[in-house]
Amino acid sequence: MSEQEKPGRPAHEVSDVSTETVVKFGLGLLTSMVAVFLLIWGLFHYFATREERRELPRSPMAAADQLPPEPRLQRSPGHESPPEREMKEMRAAQEAVLHSYGWVDRNAGIVRIPVEQAMQKLLEERLPVRTPQQPDDRKQ
Repeated sequence: MSEQEKPGRPAHEVSDVSTETVVKFGLGLLTSMVAVFLLIWGLFHYFATREERRELPRSPMAAADQLPPEPRLQRSPGHESPPEREMKEMRAAQEAVLHSYGWVDRNAGIVRIPVEQAMQKLLEERLPVRTPQQPDDRKQ
């Protein structure tokens, strides 16, 4: 039986690696990680409570009744209605235009008719078709 196969002998070089040192290093690293975590958590808690207690004077530029310049984006001050309702209102207005009669240009005599009737009228009257043109011999 060789020396490596004898029972009770470690399977590594004892002179190079000490198990006790590796375990101590691991425990020290774990302790340091916990200490740093607690320190950071304490700092965040301290800064959060400090910020809650602190009252800053309002900036003269932050007037409550001052609206942003046009165009105002949704969810900004001066834009009280939610975007979903605005979208429904806009679509309802567009649908009303598509399905109603009205003047586009009264002076030119152009009217608006519902889409379904416009499509039916196109089917009945047929669109004008261009006749194929013969090539001009002079342009060769």
